[in-house]
Amino acid sequence: MSAVNYKNGLITITLTLPSLLWLLVLSILFLLFFIGGPSYYSSTIYKEFWNIGHIVFFALSTYQLSKFFERKSLLFITFISLGYSLLLGGAIELLQSEIGRSMDLHDLYRDVLGALLALAIFYYQYIKHKDKSTNKKYLQTLSKLLLILSITLITLDQKPLFQAIQVHLHAQNNFPMLADFENSDELKQWKGKNLSLSTKHVLSGLFSMKAELSAKTKYSGFALKDMPRNWEGYSYLLIKIYNANKSTIKICTKISDFQHDLNNQDYNNRFNKCFTLLGNQWSNIKIALKDIENSPKNRKLDLSDMSQLGLFTSSLTSDKTIYLDSITLL
Repeated sequence: MSAVNYKNGLITITLTLPSLLWLLVLSILFLLFFIGGPSYYSSTIYKEFWNIGHIVFFALSTYQLSKFFERKSLLFITFISLGYSLLLGGAIELLQSEIGRSMDLHDLYRDVLGALLALAIFYYQYIKHKDKSTNKKYLQTLSKLLLILSITLITLDQKPLFQAIQVHLHAQNNFPMLADFENSDELKQWKGKNLSLSTKHVLSGLFSMKAELSAKTKYSGFALKDMPRNWEGYSYLLIKIYNANKSTIKICTKISDFQHDLNNQDYNNRFNKCFTLLGNQWSNIKIALKDIENSPKNRKLDLSDMSQLGLFTSSLTSDKTIYLDSITLL
């Protein structure tokens, strides 16, 4: 049912129930660009899934825009629709940058993908039911190709989401082993610079993780994120780590739950402890989960909602290299 009527060259908009429902849905989706959504500490799956909202909103809204101008030429509809996605998408990114969210050109690309999908569907329906030209079959073929292209591009754009799901499933299947570095995708669970898989200094399996620590910054380290969140029912955390330097290294751990991360990230609201790694040998860092649980000053750390495990050094006088063979709960 159309909400647009044409008479004597004038456009009259009738707010029918379907059009009001569309308006409500699009308004809610539009507001989600500015409120809610993942935080910095949210899982990669959540972040990537949330980004699909750009495609969904612009697919739905561009389709409705195309229907609004359905009596115009396809060239006019194409120009209006793509211009709409670029202008509104750009305006959304600018507004997001003003309220503390980062501007992302990839989101603008997703906006255009949504518009292309909407146009492909609209073209096919328009040509099938309304176009009377002799090139109708040719135009139908082009519309199908555009639909295939838009779906292909959207699918390719979801590669990070598919990878995040794969990493998550691997982590769940490997639990209570938090990391053993036998899968190349495991590195995607880590945040930090100069991290790579290595066949040197391996206790079990084929690989360890090589971490190069820099003396150029006061704090140099890395953190395990996107890990299984529920550590309840276990007694210890065991980290097997090799110091590939002649001198000792003091390495510190910081372990937090989501209550810590989503509030003020206060030092006294998480687990903190430093350990000495002797030169050219393996060390087993074994931490009682009771100590982790009781580490916050005014509460108990929530072992059922763990967020991240970080390892770092401070004030190095020269660059250092360490290797991690595994991190597991016992």
